[in-house]
Amino acid sequence: LKKQFKKAANDVVEGKNLSVALVKHNAFVDRSFIQAIALGEETSEVSAVLDNLAELYFEENNDRISIFLSLLEPALMLIVGSIIGFIVTAMLLPIFSMNFAKF
Repeated sequence: LKKQFKKAANDVVEGKNLSVALVKHNAFVDRSFIQAIALGEETSEVSAVLDNLAELYFEENNDRISIFLSLLEPALMLIVGSIIGFIVTAMLLPIFSMNFAKF
């Protein structure tokens, strides 16, 4: 990905549009991202478009992280509960087995 963006940057230095360079070098970006950059190039507002895209992707990633963490919390509770249950069982089983031992 880094190499593809470097190649695209070289094309931009040579005078090509950023959107054309990204498409040419098959950069792994969303099609909507490239279309937004193309629109910014047409309206000479690339900086504003990139700021809007950065904010959009930031919010999208924050939503994904919050969903992941909300799913991770119950899973960790189950894992920790299972470990504690195993430890308690391992400690109490010998005590209870002594009650049933024949002398």
